[in-house]
Amino acid sequence: MKKIILLISIIACAFLSTAQAPTADFSASSTEVCLGDPINFNDQSTPGISPLTTWSWDFGDGNSAMGVNVSHTYAAEGTYTVTLVVTAQNGQADPEVKVDYIVVNSLPNVAFTTSGNGCTVPFDVTFNNTSDPGLNYNWDFGNGQNSTAASPGNVTYNTSGNFTATLTATDPVTGCS
Repeated sequence: MKKIILLISIIACAFLSTAQAPTADFSASSTEVCLGDPINFNDQSTPGISPLTTWSWDFGDGNSAMGVNVSHTYAAEGTYTVTLVVTAQNGQADPEVKVDYIVVNSLPNVAFTTSGNGCTVPFDVTFNNTSDPGLNYNWDFGNGQNSTAASPGNVTYNTSGNFTATLTATDPVTGCS
């Protein structure tokens, strides 16, 4: 009889210690971002019987953080595995590893040259787009004119002054610009 009670006690203790273990889990504000965009990581772990005391994050790029909810910005394009290890007050820990969880897309190369700058009004400026091909383009010539052409050609400036021309290029697949 003592052996049966001892065996039941051992099984009950093993069950209770397993039931007390925390379960790590988390989510991200986005799992696919453009280079330079921050990602918020949110803890969704459940404690066992003992409260959680430590949250240790590994972002898969050589960087880590401590805290319940954290933010991280990746410095290079790529695919990253993220790990959260939660530890309870009683010392029990649980890891959650999400393999290839985050995809960081590169930014398009955006550049242009100009020619034909003049000193007499009106004057024409030729804009030559040297950006990556296959992007969606949005030009603002700083004089009230805009274009979505890859290379808009000549733009006429009818007043004297300083004008800032900008070109925004967006990758149609990733949305990065």
